[in-house]
Amino acid sequence: MSKDELRQLARAHCEAADLLRFARAPFFAQRDAAWVMGDLRYDREPGLSFSEIELDERHRCAFFVPGWRPPRSDLLD
Repeated sequence: MSKDELRQLARAHCEAADLLRFARAPFFAQRDAAWVMGDLRYDREPGLSFSEIELDERHRCAFFVPGWRPPRSDLLD
């Protein structure tokens, strides 16, 4: 995934932007019609677990963590 595609995905899905605040080894994969995003450090099984989320159109983000700089902000700048 290019940096531009990553930026677009993070802008389109607040949960992707939120996960990028904490993931040190982020990954994205397209599964069926949805994107799955997670942190490779904790991905140990084939299905979704606590370290992966499926991005959809139901924007569930309700809060903002002020003052936090994402660890991989170089990908989003």
